[in-house]
Amino acid sequence: MIAKKLPFLGLLYLVLGVSFFVFTSCDSEEVLVFDSKNLLTKDSKVVELMTQIAQNNIKNNNTELKSSQKSSTDCTSFKYPITFDAYYGDNPTPQQIVVNSDEELLQFFSTTLTAENPYYVLFPVSLVDADGTVTIVNSLEELESILQSSVDSCGLADSDGDGVSDADEDTNGDGDPTNDDTDGDGTPDYLDTDDDGDGIPTSDEDANGDDDPTNDDTDGDGTPDYLDNDDDGDGIPTSDEDTNGDGDPTNDDTDGDGTPDYSDMDDDGDGIPTSDEDTNGDGDPTNDDTDGDGIPNYSDDDSDGSNDNDDTTTGGCNTIFAKGDDSNSTCFLNDGFNRWGWSIGPLSQGEYSFDIYGGAGQCDTQKGDLVGVLKVSYQSDVVEVTYEANDGFVFNETHLYIGDAMYPTNNNGNATVAPGQFPHSHENLNGATSDSYTVTGMSGDAIYIIAHGAACYNGDSTSGD
Repeated sequence: MIAKKLPFLGLLYLVLGVSFFVFTSCDSEEVLVFDSKNLLTKDSKVVELMTQIAQNNIKNNNTELKSSQKSSTDCTSFKYPITFDAYYGDNPTPQQIVVNSDEELLQFFSTTLTAENPYYVLFPVSLVDADGTVTIVNSLEELESILQSSVDSCGLADSDGDGVSDADEDTNGDGDPTNDDTDGDGTPDYLDTDDDGDGIPTSDEDANGDDDPTNDDTDGDGTPDYLDNDDDGDGIPTSDEDTNGDGDPTNDDTDGDGTPDYSDMDDDGDGIPTSDEDTNGDGDPTNDDTDGDGIPNYSDDDSDGSNDNDDTTTGGCNTIFAKGDDSNSTCFLNDGFNRWGWSIGPLSQGEYSFDIYGGAGQCDTQKGDLVGVLKVSYQSDVVEVTYEANDGFVFNETHLYIGDAMYPTNNNGNATVAPGQFPHSHENLNGATSDSYTVTGMSGDAIYIIAHGAACYNGDSTSGD
């Protein structure tokens, strides 16, 4: 654990003409000298070098890694503890951070040291060579020089700054990283910030967040994600999981479960792994569209467009959406989304009743069943919504959006119709015949509603037209 010390320091002297601060403690004779030359900033070369050394030592000390996954050379290591101090504004008491391990050092760099909050390194700092020789370092300039030499000699240089050392980018193991080009784009991996060419920078394929992309393997196929053109092993190349076509697969999440499609083995959240939605068995799930609605099965949570699909459970269960009349309902497909359903509105204050359809692929109610009614009451700043099932149907879950815009937005600020992004939901209803919401704090002249859910056939149904 990183230790923080806040010693009471009584007297601050600013020595004019000399670029350092002197703090004198009332409790002891200790004098702390902070030379501005030893001020550590977030973007400094020393931070980069210290990070490379710490990561290498952590990797080599990891007993769970195979020998082939470790560095071939032991490099310089730090002799802990190392102390950092920050002095801000008129506060005469610096904040002191003491780190006691490589892990704590990386945590300090990632969470505490920021562009706005630089820290002084409290020298001397001790380094230990691979042969056990201890070197005492007394300045940031000296530390940078020694660490750079160590990084170079140990093959830890990272020419493209992607978090993978040049030595580790020698994937064929011939000692020459210049002839390794995973994506065949003409740029060797050690100079390529996206080694596998999947649209996700190598540094961003560090799924576990330990600043080391080499130990992240989402699909467990033995190939790290940064070298794997199909990270989740679902049969769809990572680059093709960029459904919104903005060149960034990290912001595409079809089922709204918080896991981007390229890392999600069930993209549409229908309970069927994406790789199993390759119904024609050609190894390519992108060309399988059972219901012919233009949406591949792996992205379609109603892949057969009927009321006996496999959306949420099995045995006569399907996705449902409420629909108004043609004057106040907009099909998602008309606005470029890749799923059926409707946004209802704008609705002024009053009482409303809307049909709820299940399995109406392509927003075609002829394909689905009329499973219930949605009742809406908008009075003052309060909206009350009730799902009521028709005879023969029950609800397993509901998701509701109410707002002054036609669609909600995801974490990136983009409009979405993924039910997982709707602000109101009731899961595990287990066969309820009704479900209600009361939403307060609404304002404005009109609102929009998207009412989604999952319903199951439970007897004699009332069929839609």
